Amino acid sequence: MLHLSSQEGIEEYKRTILDPRISLARLIRRFVSLDLPLDVFVQICPRMKERLYTIASSPLNSPNRVHLAVTVVEEKVKDDEIDTFIGLCSGFLDSSRVPDRSGPKPPRSEPKAKWPSIYCFLRESSFKLPRDPKTPVLMFGPGTGIAPMRAILQHREAELKNGVNIGKCILYFGCCKRNVDFLYKDELEKFRSDGVLTELHLAFSRETSKKVYVQHKMKENAKAIWKLVHEEGAWIYVCGGISMGNDVSKTLEIIAQEEGGQNNGKDYVAKMKEGGKYIQELWS
Repeated sequence: MLHLSSQEGIEEYKRTILDPRISLARLIRRFVSLDLPLDVFVQICPRMKERLYTIASSPLNSPNRVHLAVTVVEEKVKDDEIDTFIGLCSGFLDSSRVPDRSGPKPPRSEPKAKWPSIYCFLRESSFKLPRDPKTPVLMFGPGTGIAPMRAILQHREAELKNGVNIGKCILYFGCCKRNVDFLYKDELEKFRSDGVLTELHLAFSRETSKKVYVQHKMKENAKAIWKLVHEEGAWIYVCGGISMGNDVSKTLEIIAQEEGGQNNGKDYVAKMKEGGKYIQELWS
């Protein structure tokens, strides 16, 4: 254990502990000579952290329900005790199924199957729409980052149905393959056909020999993006991984310099962020 925790043992630690997802309990069972009292074990156990998910629905569309877009973590591992590592929270949510009541009604004597109970809390979102619904919105949401964009589109859809004049809604969505992880495909296409979604730009990174990401699609539409942002006052929303978020920000900085003639694209984007017109939720 001393070797695994030393500078020299980093690679072996990664190979034998980290990659196989060895838990603290299994580590203690493996090193049987380690005499660890129960109170010490409890003290060193890390506190379970809450998982934060961005809501993927609008209260105008479903006032009594909250929709989430969750990737279930399920990875094959090489270990003598388990074959598959399942994410603690995503696995729990995946197993919390609502009762199936599609068949014939059970006899009255049988108790009804209970709905699952989940402890959760709601926190105010940083994704605020412009007060003027005619203000254009430019959205970047690859993978499960599509969640708040779906909520925005549902909100705009409800406004449109109520006769509100809404502005342009443009979405850049990216995933590996369209037949595997194109989330909410049918809904997005309906949003577009109904006039809620003005433009839908797709980047499928594993469908061609050359990887295509959201930032590549941004460069293809650089002139249109600059017109939207600088002349029409579009608000920008970004949700996804930190790396993707940084790429979107850097690409917009380049667009500001090359298409808008800004001396410092970084300062231009920074001012948008400070003014609340560039909103992002990123995770590692």
